[in-house]
Amino acid sequence: MITPLHELNPATKATTGLPANALVPNTSQALKVRRATPVALICTRMLTLPLACIALWFHAQFGLVVSVGIMLATWFWMDAIGHALPVKLSSQNGIKQASYGEMILLNHQQVQVPSTDLKTTRVFWLVAAVSGLCALMATYFNQPILLGSSILVYWASRCAFWMRMANLFQRMQNAHPLYRFWSVEAQNDNVPRRAQRRSA
Repeated sequence: MITPLHELNPATKATTGLPANALVPNTSQALKVRRATPVALICTRMLTLPLACIALWFHAQFGLVVSVGIMLATWFWMDAIGHALPVKLSSQNGIKQASYGEMILLNHQQVQVPSTDLKTTRVFWLVAAVSGLCALMATYFNQPILLGSSILVYWASRCAFWMRMANLFQRMQNAHPLYRFWSVEAQNDNVPRRAQRRSA
């Protein structure tokens, strides 16, 4: 039996506060779906920056070209590891909902999202970009205090962004059939054989 998540949790069914044309998607253009898993997002956005800073920290010993090459290789391998890990998360998981929220934001031209969410996400991205750049600059000049504070600000902006994206998915998962499909989970109503044997 397949039970939609919005039926299991009525609180996520409300669509108040959405734009007037949010429930009327532009069907002339196909929606974009990014093949990024939640684990890949964690690896690339939370772990790549510290590892890249470690590689850049030793640029005086290895050379700037070698350090930059290690940084690019680090991003590639973290993304590959994130996609290769066989981790299955429930549709109620916050990180998974955040990845769905990012895809909703990616399709804001086809299915309009509230303008406040667009403005807030731009601020989060700006903070992440500035703090990430500061972290790289602090690494290049070997400033550990500035490096640590910049990474903390970067992580905080990423977490706040994911919380906002999870909330966006909860509010807009009924705005398009594809969004509702993401929240569908298979429900096995059959009792396991071991449980039947024990009850017998």
